[in-house]
Amino acid sequence: MTFAAPFDRIDPTHRLVVRSPSAAAGSDRPDPLAVENRIVEIAMDSGDAVHCCLDRSFLDAADPARTKACDRLHRVRESDRVLASGEPEYRATLPADRDAVRACLSVDREDTDAWLARVFGIAEFAVVTDDAWLYRSVPHHDHIRELNANAVDGFLDDVTASLESIPGAGVVPFDGLGTWETTEYRYAVTARSIRRSTDGDRWQTFDLDRLRAVSLVPERSELLLRWDSPATDSWTRRAYRTVVGRGSTEPPSRVSLPDRETTAEFAGALREVADRLEYEFTVEAIDA
Repeated sequence: MTFAAPFDRIDPTHRLVVRSPSAAAGSDRPDPLAVENRIVEIAMDSGDAVHCCLDRSFLDAADPARTKACDRLHRVRESDRVLASGEPEYRATLPADRDAVRACLSVDREDTDAWLARVFGIAEFAVVTDDAWLYRSVPHHDHIRELNANAVDGFLDDVTASLESIPGAGVVPFDGLGTWETTEYRYAVTARSIRRSTDGDRWQTFDLDRLRAVSLVPERSELLLRWDSPATDSWTRRAYRTVVGRGSTEPPSRVSLPDRETTAEFAGALREVADRLEYEFTVEAIDA
């Protein structure tokens, strides 16, 4: 599911990440949908319209009240579609239909049916101007929360400021925090993991939730990594993750980088993501 022309020519610059810090009490853990709605409010300040693709059969069965709210939106002709979803598309004109959008995207953590309707009944939506898009979401895929920071001056700054009070929430570069190669491996750092590949697109993924300390050894162009053991994983789950390349029971304790400058750069990237998303690991420098 992507944009239709001409919006398909505009690439995302950032993505929204919402994680639940393990130290946070249940009531303090952010609701990703509520965080997303906060960004939508900011995007609607500058947007001309919101386009939604709706699974009406799911909405009708799970949350009739949300269906009624979505009925206030206007069905889009095929020639006027913004989203390339297979579901029927509807348009809310801003600012006139702003309250209707709020009702369609509302979140109720205590109502399971309403929560499921928000996740699955709204197949995809985007906030757009006449010639650009600001924010796009596929609610049932938590990795598709995309921003176009180039659409409106100050949009990214406003979003970043709005998330500062929410533990574990932030916006990060869409393409990740960077990549590098050694003679043995190709590495990539994202907001959720360190990834390692030896064979094209086949990656092992090591979750940053398990990382506890990063030590910088610039003289050897290395990072030393200390991880928690995945004690809660069953042996079958660990074996599965290793075979399919989505994880490993033995994350790397030592990572080589091409040079001192790159070592410092990626230590800094890890420190930034730890601060922004409130991970528990520390990043420290040590002597060789």
